[in-house]
Amino acid sequence: MKKIFLITIHGIVQGVGFRPFINKLAIKHKIKGIVYNKTGTVVIESSSSLNKLKSFINDIKTKKPPASVIESITLKRIKQKKEFKNFTIAQSKKAKEIKFIPQDIRICNDCLKELFNPKDRRYLYPFINCTNCGPRFTIIKDTPYDRKNTTMDKFIMCPSCKKEYEDIMSRRYHAEPNACPICGPELTLQKNTGQIIECEDILKETRNLLKKGKIIAIKGIGGFHIASLATDDNAVLTLKQRKKRTKKPFAIMSDTIEKIKKYAHISDYEENLLKSVAAPIVLLKKKNKNLLSEYIAEGLSRIGVFLTYSPLHYLLFDEDILALIMTSANISEEPIQYKNDEAFLNLKNIVDYFLFHNRDINIPADDSVIKPFDKSSFVFIRRSRGYVPLPVKLKKKSKDIIGVGALLKNTICISKENYAILSQHIGDLENEKAYNYFKETIQNFIKFYELKPESIVCDKHPDYLSTRYAEEFAKENKIKIYKIQHHYAHFLSCLADNNFYEKAIGVIFDGTGYGDDGNIWGGEFLYGDYKNYKRVAHFKYMKLPGGDLASKETVRCAISFLSQFLNEDEIRKIYPDKNVNLILSMLKKSINSPFSSSAGRIFDAVSSLLNICQYSTYDAESPMLLESLAENYNDKENFEIYPYDFFQNENSLVIDVLPTIKKIYSDKQKKSTEFISFSFHKTIADIILNTVKKISKIYKNKNVVLSGGVFQNTVLLSLTIDLLKSGGFNVLFHKNISPNDSGIALGQVFYK
Repeated sequence: MKKIFLITIHGIVQGVGFRPFINKLAIKHKIKGIVYNKTGTVVIESSSSLNKLKSFINDIKTKKPPASVIESITLKRIKQKKEFKNFTIAQSKKAKEIKFIPQDIRICNDCLKELFNPKDRRYLYPFINCTNCGPRFTIIKDTPYDRKNTTMDKFIMCPSCKKEYEDIMSRRYHAEPNACPICGPELTLQKNTGQIIECEDILKETRNLLKKGKIIAIKGIGGFHIASLATDDNAVLTLKQRKKRTKKPFAIMSDTIEKIKKYAHISDYEENLLKSVAAPIVLLKKKNKNLLSEYIAEGLSRIGVFLTYSPLHYLLFDEDILALIMTSANISEEPIQYKNDEAFLNLKNIVDYFLFHNRDINIPADDSVIKPFDKSSFVFIRRSRGYVPLPVKLKKKSKDIIGVGALLKNTICISKENYAILSQHIGDLENEKAYNYFKETIQNFIKFYELKPESIVCDKHPDYLSTRYAEEFAKENKIKIYKIQHHYAHFLSCLADNNFYEKAIGVIFDGTGYGDDGNIWGGEFLYGDYKNYKRVAHFKYMKLPGGDLASKETVRCAISFLSQFLNEDEIRKIYPDKNVNLILSMLKKSINSPFSSSAGRIFDAVSSLLNICQYSTYDAESPMLLESLAENYNDKENFEIYPYDFFQNENSLVIDVLPTIKKIYSDKQKKSTEFISFSFHKTIADIILNTVKKISKIYKNKNVVLSGGVFQNTVLLSLTIDLLKSGGFNVLFHKNISPNDSGIALGQVFYK
């Protein structure tokens, strides 16, 4: 029996040009054997020498196709009666393994060269792609990922494209979106009145309209963007007014790193993030140059920037256009617009023109947003296009489970075998469109991954739409339902993200979550693992006059604290234009004033007290402005740790920050807001360290998990990680998902 070597490659290795890549590499290394797909893996059988195969495998790892993700490569010997005389691609073999769907990725350098090559047949064609780039996840209708199962099925390839598609040596071998100007998708430029714009060069006309200050809805890979010139104050203000955007920041796009460097600071690490195949929006520190409209990101130290990632985007730019506003086209927290007819109806009062194309989007996906910190790390603000549906690999094998996520920033998650797969960003489940999108996403994932759910997991909050859906789904399908406390799910999401199965101390800070005692939680210290937990410490409960309204009207949070040490007249002097009497009356009589331990509301109170933000016009505006002041503070060796107290109640340790608020109140006339903001962040980090130390002493444990939306604040995150690591703690933070509520679904499926 001849000894044959078997190489098995696990990961995102199908639909990304992996077998042609292996074939070319085998020819280079003079490897003899065969390669074939086996459901979720690529398998190579070879009779070549071990030394040759080791060099071959090293090249597989370092030169893999851009869209692929290799999770593991195994090499073992098997005995077979085979003699390989050359290297061939064999038919795929069926096996009961999970199918993976490739993510959408940015245009590759080869396609980019062709795009701007006048001699190429795809010169200036806005839908150029190959196996190394282009749409994947957003065009898939079913698995396996073949052209007939994508929205490209209506485009019949011309002889030239078909030849490329069938040529094993071509870069477009089995590139499912393959097309050209003869046989592929086309652009249409249309006024908001419905009139088609007839012109020789649609893209040149689009650029001219943008330069004239016009606002244009542009259909991209995952949905529509609304574009305008980022250097034109009037265009930006007009867009804000039409979209009722108030002060919410816009993302901006440029076509070169050199242009971005004119208005933002970019480290080598940040440049690599911008150029990565996922092409996310990266939050970069602003440069103090008046090149962009001041209304893009008012009061913030960072601006959301991304590089052109599709051929269409590149063709929107010329030397005269520095940057474009490229904001997601959605209406009041609804999902992103992605269908031509619906986009026209919903956006015609916002935009002047539409740049349509006829390649349908089946699964809409917003742009991903990431925020760098500590020079070599980043935190997800939003994980979507470019990263979804990349799986999170787990050590423990799981049954088929669905996690339906939270109410806000919803994503869903499925677990199958050793993988958890999170959906794209769905949004806030507070309107019918978002809820329908949520239900469609669940059904798509069940179909794509051939899921046979054995249980469904939801939040404990009885009024969440996701919870009600889970209850109905469990009843209809006669499966188990588990209800997991919100902050425990955050804790579990970080454990899952780190594949960590031991006990740990969890520091979970966010805005709101339904607590086990019926109160609003949000400043929690937990102890436990993936099986169970205990709440061991929390911020002292404060009253929230107006309930959810207090998350927008930050003055309500401030008055809740101030009422504990100031009288009504003193508070009215601070807020002469606010309805102090009503708020104090609500607090005194406990009218619609639920108890909350929320860390987020403490940030809101400080922001209001310093007169940084009295009303949040968008989610987390108040703490973001506070963080920006701390980030811009130049004398970071000069700060103060404000006082705070601990006391023990029956069940847990309680942290009282009222002394902190008192000191900030007394200092606000003497110190700068930058100094106070930075000192406040240092104080919260100090509270975390000292609380963790107390818990660690009791439970003899040095593992610390950080999760929850507050830890998207990278000033606090960096300070906290540094303090904990200096204290000898093993710190676990998110790597693959966001710490905010979009990660809740992963935590839900990780339970037990």
